[in-house]
Amino acid sequence: MNKNILIILIVILIIIAGAIYFQQQPNIVQNNQNQPPKSEANTNSEVLNVTIQNFSFNPAEMSIKKGSTVTWTNQDAMPHRISGSGFQSNTLNKGQSFSFTFDTAGTFDYICSIHPSMKGRIIVQ
Repeated sequence: MNKNILIILIVILIIIAGAIYFQQQPNIVQNNQNQPPKSEANTNSEVLNVTIQNFSFNPAEMSIKKGSTVTWTNQDAMPHRISGSGFQSNTLNKGQSFSFTFDTAGTFDYICSIHPSMKGRIIVQ
């Protein structure tokens, strides 16, 4: 068999195997929006959005108030998974979201655990 054809077949098989793997990942999205209303102590909270697109987080860094909720929404065709100190999403396919409420002040770095070169930071005041 021609060496180039063999290489092409191997690449195609790897792509198919990857597609099957990601299709079988749970499509459950954690979402804090169905939580009971916050106490009056948290009435200054905000809901802020991060868009995942072109293998990056936009904005990559944001400062928020304690008690605020950040929602990440995947706009890429490829799946992503948010992973930070104290929080982690399931695999997010295109159009899916993950929300997390930051109740503790501090700096929270996070990545996409599927594509670790994607990095972001939430600064909670």
